[in-house]
Amino acid sequence: MATAMYLEHYLDSLETLPMELQRNFNLMRDLDSRSQGQSVHYSLLFNQFLFSLCRSSKGN
Repeated sequence: MATAMYLEHYLDSLETLPMELQRNFNLMRDLDSRSQGQSVHYSLLFNQFLFSLCRSSKGN
């Protein structure tokens, strides 16, 4: 929880930066958020693959 508060404070401090830097930091934050979502998605797919692989090997 402290990390989230630190991050929020850090992001708030970016408001005093020039617009180009603000835009770049916002872009990095958005890309990070999207990549985290993709990471969860790929993890689920990988687990499904392993489950189906184990199930098919037991059938042989």
